[in-house]
Amino acid sequence: MSTAKTPSAVCFEPEFLQAIVELFEQKIVFNQHIGLKIDEVRPERVNGHLDLRPELIGHYAHHRLHGGVISAAMDSMGGLAVLAAMAARHMDDSVEQRMLRFAKLGTIDLRVDYLRPAVG
Repeated sequence: MSTAKTPSAVCFEPEFLQAIVELFEQKIVFNQHIGLKIDEVRPERVNGHLDLRPELIGHYAHHRLHGGVISAAMDSMGGLAVLAAMAARHMDDSVEQRMLRFAKLGTIDLRVDYLRPAVG
């Protein structure tokens, strides 16, 4: 009989969560530049946000967030979702070992279909 936990049954340690937040908010300098903040990291769900600041505006007249900022944030959050799912499958590894697994990840392809502008 398997003793593997389902992803929703996994709780990450505070040390792992702290390392993830530090990586995504501080060590990935572009995320720091756009102000990406991590709100939640679970094996099956991640949440983050960024504040609309004047230097992130793409259209001056309509006060819309630049599409590049949107796609960069989506790329980072997608990477975080993959890392969280991977980490949940390797809970027997140390926090450091799980963090090292992230070094092997990268975006292969990204497509964003903009359905409406990001404002306010």
